[in-house]
Amino acid sequence: VFSPGSTDTNDRPDKLITCPAVLFQVYVIEVSEGDHRWTVKHRYSDFHDLHEKLTSEKKVDRGLLPPKKMLGKNSKSLVERREKELELYLQTLLLQFPQATPTPLACFLHFHLYEINGITAALAEELFHKGEQLLQAGEVFSLRPLQLYSVSQQLRLAKPTCCNGDAKTDLGHILDFTCRLRYLKMSGTRGPVGTSNIQESSLPFDLSVFKSLLQIEISECSAQQIRGLSSLRSSLATLSIHHSTEAMMSILVPESSEFSQWEAEGAESGCPVTAVIPLWKSLTTLDMSHNGIGTIDGSVKLIRKVEFLDLSHNQLSTVENLQHLYNLVHVDLSYNSLRVLEAAHTRLGNIKTLSLAGNQLDQLTGLTKLYSLVNLDLSHNQLAQLEEIRNIGSLPCLEKLHLSNNPMCIIPDYRTKVLTQFGDRAAELCLDGTATTEKELDTVEVLKAIQKAKEVKDRRSSGDKKVRSSSRRFTYIKVQINNISFILYIQCNVFKIREEPGGHQGDRVLWCYCLQVKEEVEQKEACLVLTDGLLSLLYLQVLWLSVVLYKSPESELTCCLLLSTDTIYFLLEDSASTLGHPSDVDVCLCCCLSVRLSDLLSVNVGLFDQYFRVVGRSADHIVCCLSRDSYGTGVFLQELMSALSLQQQQLPAPEPSDQDFYSQFTSTNTGKMQNYELVHSSRVKFIYPSEEEMGDLTFIVAERKAPSSAASSRSFNVLLYLLPSQGSTLSGHSSFSDSGPSPVLQPRTLILTSTDVFLLDEDYVSYPLPDFAKEPPSRERYQLREARRIRDLDRVLLGYQTYPQALTLVFDDLPGPDLLCHLTMDHFAAAGEEAPPRGGRASSGAEGEVQWCVFVPEADSRERLISLLARQWEALCSRELPVELTG
Repeated sequence: VFSPGSTDTNDRPDKLITCPAVLFQVYVIEVSEGDHRWTVKHRYSDFHDLHEKLTSEKKVDRGLLPPKKMLGKNSKSLVERREKELELYLQTLLLQFPQATPTPLACFLHFHLYEINGITAALAEELFHKGEQLLQAGEVFSLRPLQLYSVSQQLRLAKPTCCNGDAKTDLGHILDFTCRLRYLKMSGTRGPVGTSNIQESSLPFDLSVFKSLLQIEISECSAQQIRGLSSLRSSLATLSIHHSTEAMMSILVPESSEFSQWEAEGAESGCPVTAVIPLWKSLTTLDMSHNGIGTIDGSVKLIRKVEFLDLSHNQLSTVENLQHLYNLVHVDLSYNSLRVLEAAHTRLGNIKTLSLAGNQLDQLTGLTKLYSLVNLDLSHNQLAQLEEIRNIGSLPCLEKLHLSNNPMCIIPDYRTKVLTQFGDRAAELCLDGTATTEKELDTVEVLKAIQKAKEVKDRRSSGDKKVRSSSRRFTYIKVQINNISFILYIQCNVFKIREEPGGHQGDRVLWCYCLQVKEEVEQKEACLVLTDGLLSLLYLQVLWLSVVLYKSPESELTCCLLLSTDTIYFLLEDSASTLGHPSDVDVCLCCCLSVRLSDLLSVNVGLFDQYFRVVGRSADHIVCCLSRDSYGTGVFLQELMSALSLQQQQLPAPEPSDQDFYSQFTSTNTGKMQNYELVHSSRVKFIYPSEEEMGDLTFIVAERKAPSSAASSRSFNVLLYLLPSQGSTLSGHSSFSDSGPSPVLQPRTLILTSTDVFLLDEDYVSYPLPDFAKEPPSRERYQLREARRIRDLDRVLLGYQTYPQALTLVFDDLPGPDLLCHLTMDHFAAAGEEAPPRGGRASSGAEGEVQWCVFVPEADSRERLISLLARQWEALCSRELPVELTG
């Protein structure tokens, strides 16, 4: 243990060892404080600077330091003599200041890194300057076990909270900060700290100084050295422990080391107990991954409200006691030693997500009754028999299944055979992160038909098979947009998009596009050939999205994107064009824009994968695709890279051509990532957002929020970037109601920071500037429309029925110095003149309220927006965000 405040030279002997050098001498100072020792390296010039400070600040005798030598300063005799003189100099200084070591001397001997008085003083001074700012930002604060150990030791001493007379280093700054801190991270180190012999895993520290913690993460600490964790039972919502324990009991019930017979509060016990342990009343997330836990013991009885449980990367061989956790939703048991899981429904209850990856499972009989399961990960196991999939094939809610890296994956047609086990639900299943394709569904139907034919072979005839074959005359893809079903299909040589209200003869054909059919194929066989071969060969990806053209960046067009093996087709809505049959007004020819892959120069991927821009060789071939879906963007980019690779194999080697130095210097054919560019083997660049681009956006948000703080834009962290639409109606009302006029949607960019939410207009297609651009665009990339503080958010309204993608954010209309000030030139107009409102501005609801009605198509984006708003709102307002379901 330390002996803080002791200045006896026997307690802190300082020794100097010389390291020989050619140009100068370095002196190694060995400092010891009780059982702790560390080394400090300094040159003689450092001693001289220290002495100058002490003589001016503390009136130390100027002749105390050995004088500087100009000649023979590296001689062995001089160095040995100076070693002794410098050691005597340091010992004399420590004796001269027995109560408090001067700040220059403490820094010289690295007391702020290894000695408890110096550590607490440095921490107190840091929190004096930055503590209030850190608390208001609501960010996670990181501490080391050595720092908290020093604070714990200081509190045990009967001494003033400030010894050196500097109010900035008062221990009270630390205690005030810890009482109000909400998010804490404790990270230890493996091995000794720095140049010392201090092992942080052996240092006890006390967490009882934290009174308001909601979340704590502890790593590389010993569970036996953690004190005061039980004092957080009433407030802690998230607990994460890594590389710190071998038993859950030591964390959840630290009292078990003193009381062998204990019982959870509120439980009825038939045997006598020596202690009643309080429950973890607010704990909903427990992460004890990456430990050495061998069993799930009875301590889980104290965490009844836990919804998210992560026990991955441990040594579990059985699953026990989880039946006490009635609120479990997500369970991660991946990378343990599980060989079998019997009757999982009796232990796991109504969970939605279960990860069993990285275990040794070879059968799935215990998972048959997990009826609420939505996401199941069984990758990296020992599953070899396809028959095991039948045990989970009847789960009614299962949507995502991962089976990669199992022995069964090497079976031919593995995907279709697995999908066959799910029967009619095969179309709803996403297997190994890939959605089921139409071709796979066709194969599944064939396999199902073969299976039924085997079961009722005597009832099947050749005539029935011909009728069944002729019933599917064209290839179709069924999609849904704004709750309206459409069918995309190829019939004869025409690509059509048909609205699907019921399949009767009067259905309206929305778009038609003529495709080329091989001349040798007869007209009557065209449908069948397109069904069986041409469509699946040519079209790799079909994607519904909105696009913005480079030449008309103000308008956003609905588009069906088709990716073939050599061309990208953009089928754009054009109701003015017809097929040449005036009487057939229901049939319209769409406007088709195509970009050949051989003419493709680059693909710019937008922030958070919300959009991507295709850049060809001219302004007519620059199209920005607003997918508003990170998953859809990722799938398209993968398919595009596959198409480029396929085309590269078919093209002849390029002929040599004259290039300038820059082109030759930047030319690469590696297909590897360089900075933020991925250069494909076809030399098409896939350019991803850089830190500089994110920094520009952060700076703009910080500047518009508070121009004086733009220089410190690093404190404004962008938590979420979305491309929603802001809604308003023709009558001026902005609610998405079932009655009244249809909503008018304006495209917007939504930025969520830790304290504010912004709506911007963004130019997606003009930036970054293409190579042929001669002047910058006429408008800025970002134009701020609305800004509101999260703390002013009153409630969130969720729509359903007609508009399930609609969200209404209701703010209290409270002015604040850090909000966007809506001042324009019209502000100075004559009295009585009313300035026209800007398009898409938030509307006023009840008196004193401002409503933002936004339309977020992707379900995951909506959930993430709501969850982040709720988390930040709770951190700022200390209560749960009201979320209401409305019509």
